[in-house]
Amino acid sequence: MKIILHSSGQSSLIKYMKLQIMELSHEVRQHLQIISEMSEMINRNIDLISLQRRHYDILIGKRSEISVITQRLQIDINDMDEHFNSYIKEYK
Repeated sequence: MKIILHSSGQSSLIKYMKLQIMELSHEVRQHLQIISEMSEMINRNIDLISLQRRHYDILIGKRSEISVITQRLQIDINDMDEHFNSYIKEYK
């Protein structure tokens, strides 16, 4: 602000303002680049999370019953064997 008030002429004021605009434009471009990179990282992480945590819906019921009780479960792939083994032991 002091530079603007102390500028001797219109040409020096315009030159100073152009320099400030260029500096601010450069800073904005840097911030946009950072935002773009962060957004890309977030999208990659979301893709990785969805690949790592694929879920199954399982309908569980008993045969030979008039009413079938169903329960919807979402189970991580890594827990599927343990889940099925527990039901096998339960029904034996």
